[in-house]
Amino acid sequence: MSRILPREVLIFTIARLLDGVRHVAVGASSPIPAAGAMLLRAIKAGAGA
Repeated sequence: MSRILPREVLIFTIARLLDGVRHVAVGASSPIPAAGAMLLRAIKAGAGA
């Protein structure tokens, strides 16, 4: 079993915080918030929402 990295926890936490928002603005120098937004979009698409 692989261990969970701190950046993965941050990405998941950001995804949960973004749930319910309509717009997200991220920059090129902020890949972790961008990954959180992408993760939430993938979760929502998988759930059929």
